[in-house]
Amino acid sequence: MPFSVLSALIAAGFAAANLFCIIFFYQKPAQAFTKICIMPFLALYYALSDGVFLPAVFAAALFFWLGDILFAKRRSTPVIVCGIATFFAGNLCYSVSLSRFVSFSVGAFLCAVIITAAALVLIFASIPTARRFLAAATMFYALSLALLLLHAAALLVQRRDFASFLIFAGILCLTVSDISLARAYRSKANRLSNFLVMFLYSASQFCLLTGLSSL
Repeated sequence: MPFSVLSALIAAGFAAANLFCIIFFYQKPAQAFTKICIMPFLALYYALSDGVFLPAVFAAALFFWLGDILFAKRRSTPVIVCGIATFFAGNLCYSVSLSRFVSFSVGAFLCAVIITAAALVLIFASIPTARRFLAAATMFYALSLALLLLHAAALLVQRRDFASFLIFAGILCLTVSDISLARAYRSKANRLSNFLVMFLYSASQFCLLTGLSSL
């Protein structure tokens, strides 16, 4: 069995174990442990795959791994902001990788950035001052996610192959996972919401790294 496949199977095993722990061992150390074991094996899976190795993709996987570690700790505001920053860096690394395979018209790209930035400014203005530091970090992350989604959509339109579909599906899963996570923070989180967040997050990383390894 190739080592890349073995790494993917180990990552899938930890992902399945994490979902099991969410349902049966809610807020236990086993849940945190299985979560932080997923990304390093996915990074290894990508590094050992037969496709073209892009350092930015490998760096993105490591940034998401660091974010998982931070969010496994006590969730104070500084730790949350640091975790968001690592996910922001991971999204930018994915975007840099995808930019090698897509082309935009400058006008379309600037319009997308301006519209997204304007929407974020309007949202930011409506947030109480005491929460603006955390909100600012979240909005920068949202902007990086929008940029990543734009790259994935352009890749899917221009290539229309299975790899680009996997990448676009992965980013959609990541987006829905983040929205579900934000809703869970606003209301009392439960096992079902945590299960959905982690299922989509794990699926997104599997799809992204598999798709990027096939370009």
